Amino acid sequence: MRLVHRTTRSVALTQAGEMLLASAAPAIAEVNAAFDRVRDLRDVPSGRLRINAPPPAVDLVLAPMVGPFLAAFPQIELEIVAESSFVDIVGSAFDAGVRYGEHLAQDMIAVSLSGTQRYAVVASPDYVERHGRPKHPKDLLDHTCIRTRFGSGAMLDWEFEKAGRVVKVSPPAKLIATYLGLARAAVLDGVGLWMTFEGYVRDAIDSGALASVLEDWCAPFPGRCCIIRVGVSRRLRSPRSWPSSASGASVSARRSGRGSAFPHFHRHTLSAPALASL
Repeated sequence: MRLVHRTTRSVALTQAGEMLLASAAPAIAEVNAAFDRVRDLRDVPSGRLRINAPPPAVDLVLAPMVGPFLAAFPQIELEIVAESSFVDIVGSAFDAGVRYGEHLAQDMIAVSLSGTQRYAVVASPDYVERHGRPKHPKDLLDHTCIRTRFGSGAMLDWEFEKAGRVVKVSPPAKLIATYLGLARAAVLDGVGLWMTFEGYVRDAIDSGALASVLEDWCAPFPGRCCIIRVGVSRRLRSPRSWPSSASGASVSARRSGRGSAFPHFHRHTLSAPALASL
């Protein structure tokens, strides 16, 4: 069937050609619009971003970033899942994860989010009055303590450092909690001593609701909380600014054969009013 009339000077549609064009025009317009939308993704961060992180990292690192981030990048749909268990980021279909430095694979590139972190050992003033202050980490073996069990079932030793000397203890637990909110409520009620990230209890220490002990054994350490980049599409583009956080953290990007999709992540300290244009 002939669709066009062709001469040496012109080309014109036949009746069949005009019918075909009229029928196909909406589909062609939709295809063109789809290409336009895809091209727009190169310039506007958009799409779903799934992040997996342990609860302390969510509370102390990510939470302060969420509001500024979503305000700066309204076309991104952000999903943050808090889990204490170590999760296979790729296998669980996450785009990124927050991890501590000890768990980073060799093909990760670390980038600092903020400054140092610090642990604190705290108790209620009433508990300290009744039981006294421990002077050395080993004194904790004679105290009542509140400890945390992770989703994996592990209950980590309490680690201290002073003048280059590291001491680990496994104190007796009056209460074992997987929920940090419960542990915080218990220490405020005088149940025992609790070791946690200082960010969880700094306000209570400042107000006098909790007393800090063994401060000279709770040395600051480099922020090890890391975001692991796992091949997010380039529609989630490289961040040029992240907000400051009370807890030190670093971001790491996984290398791929085509190079990192976060070309600005290498060894930069990032602090600004928005999370990132991932």
